[in-house]
Amino acid sequence: MEVRDARVENISGAQGEFDLMVAGEHVAARRLLLCTGLVDEVLPMEGFRELWGHAIFQCPYCHGWEVKDRTWGYLVLPASASHFLPFALQLLGWTRDVVVFINDAVDVPQAARATLGAAGVRLETAPVARLLGEQHRLKAVELSDGRRVACDVLFAHPPQHQIELVRALGVALDADGFVQVDPMMRVTSVPGVYAAGDLTTRMQGAILAAASGAHAAAMINMDLSMSFPPRATP
Repeated sequence: MEVRDARVENISGAQGEFDLMVAGEHVAARRLLLCTGLVDEVLPMEGFRELWGHAIFQCPYCHGWEVKDRTWGYLVLPASASHFLPFALQLLGWTRDVVVFINDAVDVPQAARATLGAAGVRLETAPVARLLGEQHRLKAVELSDGRRVACDVLFAHPPQHQIELVRALGVALDADGFVQVDPMMRVTSVPGVYAAGDLTTRMQGAILAAASGAHAAAMINMDLSMSFPPRATP
C-alpha cells in the first residue's frame, strides 16, 4: 500500500480503468473512493471568518464537551431553518444557557416560541450585525438594534458545497447537495466510484466519516474480489 499526500487534479476513464492525474503524474485505479468532505462557505458577517473553528462550531458532539456549561448561541440560517427547534433543544444537553438568533431566517410559530420558552431557551429575532471576539474567542453577538448579547460559543450550519473534482465526475447529488450512495454498497451513481463521509450526509463527524470509510472499503474489497480473472486449469 502507498499513501500519497498529493493533489488529484483530474479523473478520467471508467470502472476498472480510471486514470487520475496526481501532481502531474498519471495513476491508474480500478475503483475510486471519494472522501473529500465538503467546503464550508464562510458567511459575509463581520467576525465570522476569524472565529470559525475556534468559537463557532457545527456539531455539539464534536466540540460541546470542551465548552459545556457556558453561554451558547445558535445562529439559525435559511439552510437550517426547517430543523432549528430540535437542534436548539438538543444543545441543552451540554448547557442550560442557550440563546437562539433567528436572524430573519424563519418566521417562528407561536408553538415553537412557547416550546423554547418552556425549555428556558432565549430567542432573539433582530438580525445579527456582527460577532465580537478577541484572539479567536467570542465575546458577544451584536444585533442590528445595537444590543450586545453575551455569548461564549456559537453554533451555525453555513452552506456547504462539493469540491470541483466531485462535481466533474457527474455523480448524482440529492436535493441538499450531498452525494447519493447505495446505503449498503456505498457506491455512487457512477459505476466504480464509491463515497464515504461528510460529502454524503448531513450527519457529519470524524468518527462517523471513518466508520463509513471502513464500510465503503469493505464493499470495494468485495467488489474487486469478484472481478479477479479465473485461474488457469492445471
